[in-house]
Amino acid sequence: NGGDDMNLISSDAKRSVSLGGSDTWQTLCSTIRYHLSQSEKQLPHVFAFIQGGHCSYQDCLTTAREFNLVRDRLSQIDPGKIIYDDKNPEKQPPCGDRISPVITSCANYLTSGDGDDLLAEIVKILSYAAYAKVSVDVK
Repeated sequence: NGGDDMNLISSDAKRSVSLGGSDTWQTLCSTIRYHLSQSEKQLPHVFAFIQGGHCSYQDCLTTAREFNLVRDRLSQIDPGKIIYDDKNPEKQPPCGDRISPVITSCANYLTSGDGDDLLAEIVKILSYAAYAKVSVDVK
């Protein structure tokens, strides 16, 4: 992963998700914006989170639920259609077109810096934050 290390961090610092390099977050956000822009009205909290990098605890459960919908929708999209830069959709991701044979869709294309399913890790930290009444930030 290229770029600076990035993390999702709960405001109580008890939970974090390593995004690895900033390329991972950029790819996730670009893929969502490119493939799911027509769903923005059904996914307002996801779009607000990827735009602003912050989710208050009041919105965390709804945002987690919307990320599960994102997973459902991205699971229908071939992994070769991952978008690294939605302003330049033809641009290749840093790994090029070398996609692991275990990757079946855009939903499981991205992993955390620790190798875990990124969308699942996002849902977990948002769910934790809702119950702990803390916010989540991308840093």
